[in-house]
Amino acid sequence: MNRIRYSRTVDVNNQSVTLVDYTNRASIPGVTSNSLFNSFYAGPVIFNSSSSMLRSITTHRSFSDFTKRLNEPRNSSLLLTTRSWYPICLRSVFQPSDFLMSFLNPFLTLFKDHFMIGMHIRMAGSLSVWKDDASEVTEKRIQERLRLLNYFLQEHPDAYIFLSTDSRQVERNMTRLYPNIVKTVGDLPRMHTGRLTTEAGLMRVYLEMFLLSKCDVLFLTPGSALSRASRLMNVKSPNVTFF
Repeated sequence: MNRIRYSRTVDVNNQSVTLVDYTNRASIPGVTSNSLFNSFYAGPVIFNSSSSMLRSITTHRSFSDFTKRLNEPRNSSLLLTTRSWYPICLRSVFQPSDFLMSFLNPFLTLFKDHFMIGMHIRMAGSLSVWKDDASEVTEKRIQERLRLLNYFLQEHPDAYIFLSTDSRQVERNMTRLYPNIVKTVGDLPRMHTGRLTTEAGLMRVYLEMFLLSKCDVLFLTPGSALSRASRLMNVKSPNVTFF
């Protein structure tokens, strides 16, 4: 019964696959229970979720069995831990389509030729576009980090700042302080992915997350899922500073 309730069949590239809608409160056989996943789902499966599935997957007995097999002495070079597994999954799942690459390519060309400083500033509260009740980064914390930002700019005269923020005011302030070197994804709407959103809003979130993962230095928001994903997807082992 749970399988019928939480999953449905969709068609992707003319191939029938199972789509599972995952939430923190959903009871999904093979995922939130210790029953074997493959015994419930045959063939490809797509999970649709706005929340992390990491805890459900890594505490499942099949994941434990898999890591034990992988971490046997003959596979010592492939040691897999929860910490290393999650970034691998993120990089594998978030592969941009040709359509998204048409938006990303101009940025990636710029990133290739310049030192990139990525900033994700999640203001929340009254300064956020969607006016939520959370409290994340304060203006004081931003000011405290500008000294380190200025240091990186002095060390790398060719640097650009890639800015992701939920606040138009923050974007205006940063553009005023650092004219001509602040880059954003443009006019796509700022929306919270955990609430009602649009395809364009989700597209902005993905583009920002992907581009932050390509930066050489990161200034991030503590507790933000987007900041965390961007850091984990980044293969450059960047210097990371939290607001």
